[in-house]
Amino acid sequence: MRKIYASYLLQFEKPRMPPVRVVGVIRGSEKPSIFVPANEPNSGQWFYVDVPMIARACGLPENTVYIEDINEDVSPTNPYPVPKDVNTLIRHSVMPDDHLKYTFTWYTFNPKLIANLQLYYILIC
Repeated sequence: MRKIYASYLLQFEKPRMPPVRVVGVIRGSEKPSIFVPANEPNSGQWFYVDVPMIARACGLPENTVYIEDINEDVSPTNPYPVPKDVNTLIRHSVMPDDHLKYTFTWYTFNPKLIANLQLYYILIC
């Protein structure tokens, strides 16, 4: 009787998908800076990665894992996603940490500009 019951259940069992190999980097949510606008899920505009919000917008559970795919099989028939170096994926965020460097660079230009303007006005006037 058990064999009949087991074979009956097997008839209605869903077909199993073969295993799939995914190569990528698991990413978490990012904290946006004050200069980053808010995400607009209704219009599909994403300015920073917010994994639970993206999952909700896609109809998935909030604990869905976000994986950035690494394309190892690049060919004319399979160009996407564009290949990326793994180290770049680990360090990169939507808002890079280089902003502090840019701020320092531009603020160091200011004293030089002021000195040049003062020299210009002294020599011309």
